[in-house]
Amino acid sequence: MRSPRPSLPVLLGIVSVLALALANSDRIRERASDGLGRGMPPREAELARGFVLGEDDGIDAGTEEDFRRSGLSHLLAVSGENVTLLGLLALPLLGGLGIPLRERLFWVLALIAVYVPVAGAGPSIQRAGVMGALGILSTLAGRRGSRLYALALAAGVTLAIDPGVAADVGWQLSFAAVLGILLLAPPLRAAIAARLGSGPWRRALSEGMAVTVAATIATAPLIAYHFETVSTTTLAANVLAMPAVAPAMWLGMCSAALAQVPGLPLEPLNSLVALLLAYIAQVAAWCSAPG
Repeated sequence: MRSPRPSLPVLLGIVSVLALALANSDRIRERASDGLGRGMPPREAELARGFVLGEDDGIDAGTEEDFRRSGLSHLLAVSGENVTLLGLLALPLLGGLGIPLRERLFWVLALIAVYVPVAGAGPSIQRAGVMGALGILSTLAGRRGSRLYALALAAGVTLAIDPGVAADVGWQLSFAAVLGILLLAPPLRAAIAARLGSGPWRRALSEGMAVTVAATIATAPLIAYHFETVSTTTLAANVLAMPAVAPAMWLGMCSAALAQVPGLPLEPLNSLVALLLAYIAQVAAWCSAPG
């Protein structure tokens, strides 16, 4: 049974909230950045801002070098992973409020539209926003959308906005990663699952490892070309960091959202985020050591 269509007053309410949020996107970003720094050590606070908002200017050179050498630098730039995790976080939370599925999808569409400028509106987040919106619209239409078509359309839209973006390394890496996931992840998932066996956590582990390996393989040639270096530990680093990445993103997003309400104590939540980010930073340090 399909979820009922949202009523006109509900749609007008979503549009009104969206317009208000877009008009205040700079203030939302400032409050989120401030909230992500409360109760965290300086390094973890800057990493949280990098993970959630794409603000990597404050990350110290040593940590940034560890992430680059270990192949984890993509975590410091907002991308399609952020948009996907935002949707996965928002849908069950909205469902817990009793909101029907189709209405929830409209709310997620609005959240994506707000998140893109709040996260800096860089080339990778533009592409991710377009792809996320297309996926949601195809779901609303009741059709199974073509992800390759959505990727091509996202490329066309971002190039129409800024033709020079094709020369941006982040844009190239973002599209290469998604293309690799679309083409390589399914066979890799099947191969890993055949070895790990069945079961919910094994399926989740197979999915995570397949996506991680596929994106790493697809982006390796571009990284080698642009940076004239190839990390010997990229696969190991990404697999080791994988269990902490999604929880760190989700908790960081919750902290950024709660920071919009003045006076809320964010320190308990941020302490959990800091632990996860400290582990990821340690993985980056371990895996940056080999030549």
